[in-house]
Amino acid sequence: LVRALATACGAQLFEVSFEDEEDSGPTTSRQRFRAYLFGQRLLASSQRAVILFDEVEDVFCGADPFTVPGLPRGRMPRPDTAPLGHAKAWTNHVLESNPVPAIWLCNAMHDIDPAFLRRFQYVLELRTPPQSVRRKMLTQSLGHGAVSSQWISKVASWDYLTPAQIEHASKVLQLLDPTEAQNIQVLAEQVITSNLSALGWRPGGGTSSQTGPTPYRLDWLNASADLLQVISGLRSKPSARLCFSGPPGTGKTAFAYHLAQQLDKPLIHRRASDLLSCWVGETEANLARMFQQASREHAVLLLDEADSFLRDRRDAARSWEVTQVNELLVQMESFEGLFICCTNLVEVLDSAVFRRFDLKIHFRFLIQPQAWELFCETLKNAGAVEERASFADDLRVRLGRLDNLTPGDFATVVRRTRVLGRPLDGEELLRALEDECCAKATTRMIRGFAG
Repeated sequence: LVRALATACGAQLFEVSFEDEEDSGPTTSRQRFRAYLFGQRLLASSQRAVILFDEVEDVFCGADPFTVPGLPRGRMPRPDTAPLGHAKAWTNHVLESNPVPAIWLCNAMHDIDPAFLRRFQYVLELRTPPQSVRRKMLTQSLGHGAVSSQWISKVASWDYLTPAQIEHASKVLQLLDPTEAQNIQVLAEQVITSNLSALGWRPGGGTSSQTGPTPYRLDWLNASADLLQVISGLRSKPSARLCFSGPPGTGKTAFAYHLAQQLDKPLIHRRASDLLSCWVGETEANLARMFQQASREHAVLLLDEADSFLRDRRDAARSWEVTQVNELLVQMESFEGLFICCTNLVEVLDSAVFRRFDLKIHFRFLIQPQAWELFCETLKNAGAVEERASFADDLRVRLGRLDNLTPGDFATVVRRTRVLGRPLDGEELLRALEDECCAKATTRMIRGFAG
């Protein structure tokens, strides 16, 4: 970006070196700062010069004497070897009186004294590009038929993907043997995911699409509201706070994805694991950043497992449990986009939070006609042979006895048969659905004792 700015302004860019010219070794932070001061004096008469000073957090190290390498305990460093934090007045003067325009770059500002930050005339935070930009960069770097458009959409939805990681993947793939061309998509994903994991970031957390055993249809959702009417209303004004509740697998998350698709908006999907932190105050900061990102990208914001953050404050045993709810309340109030919460435990939500949702939609188990239609469509998509009329009637009767069936159960069964490599027929599908429903009923009957 700095080089592009210098080119656009017709300026000549000079960068503070990080390498000692005598022995090709690294320079210390003090040596680099002296080089910056020398550059200011040397280029003072130039009209088109700009100085770039990168990795400046190394220069602005803390004022604690124990952070200076090799310093004996209890001794203050000498002025000529101390970090800039120990020469505050002089550093402030340097920052305020540079004759040559300078651009300072850093990866983090939390170690820089606020007194120094106030001296900068313009501070710009460069965030990860929005999803649309990430998709365009992936297409330009890895496209040209090498990877599918579906793969590009999936990887572009990863929130922590940076331009540098896309460039690294492109360079690695250029080194591949031509015989490995058919595996380029798998290898590209391995390069990117390994890089993200090494940095402590989980690939995903974005807008990857929800897929099921059949094409998506609202007819197979048993909701307490008219979903078509909800979509129509949000098309005219896509600003609301929605709460989707109901048992697992009833289609809450899938409908949120479908809603974002119908509104032609990106969707940011966050789960508890993406936001919860062991550090005090960090969870609240993650919640705030989540809403800021959604506002910036004009995206639909989906918070899954919302009961992890919105539990009744009267039951809180720790102060941070209260502050998390308070932070989410504040962010909900000021957010002007479409915010969706999904929960399986609506009864534990804080009453003040629950009142703030404009619309509460409950997703129930499938009724018999829906279950039978989805059953037939699943078999059709699996390529199963059509059952005889008499046998089909028997399957329909047995299916009607399952009163806790969800669309998610069908998806689970189809995935299982694919893993096991079994052909799917009516009897196999029904038996597997009966097992799923039986397992859910058994889980509800389990009781525990304490004390």
